[in-house]
Amino acid sequence: MKRTIGIASRAFFALLIFASASFAAVDVKSDYDRGFSLDKLRYFRFVETRTPNGADALAGDEIVAKRIQHAIEKNLTAAGCAKVANADFVVSYRAVLRNQSQVTTSGFPRLGAGRIWVDNYTVGTVIVEFRDAKSGDLIWRGLASGAVDPNKSEEKINDGIKKLIDRFQKDRERQKRGNK
Repeated sequence: MKRTIGIASRAFFALLIFASASFAAVDVKSDYDRGFSLDKLRYFRFVETRTPNGADALAGDEIVAKRIQHAIEKNLTAAGCAKVANADFVVSYRAVLRNQSQVTTSGFPRLGAGRIWVDNYTVGTVIVEFRDAKSGDLIWRGLASGAVDPNKSEEKINDGIKKLIDRFQKDRERQKRGNK
């Protein structure tokens, strides 16, 4: 009996650690205009889109906004694009924060024989958009979401933006192969 409880408790804590680790993951999604050739995009510039109305979490945080812009620029440059004044496409970005909760249980809490843990955390989503510099039409949009950790802000931003630009590269390749 004692051995069974020990194995069960170790399995439970392993599951709890696994569930907590999933908070740290960055979820990346994208969509693009199938009628526009992403392969033509070589030169970019940034466009300012900060709005002080509270819809953009970056409106009051210049430091984080600079980190995001630097990460986008670094990763687009690594992907073969160049930042110039007379660009093919313009890049804009914004962020949204939302509070979220995860409930974890063990045993049978409804019957009074178990435990319940509630973990409250903040999820941040960075939205990056590429628009045609001439027409202003939306060409590509990517979203990177993950739990916010103020102690690892720069690391998480760099990781999320890298995954996002990697996704842009995959969308380019997919479109080139004809898998629109």
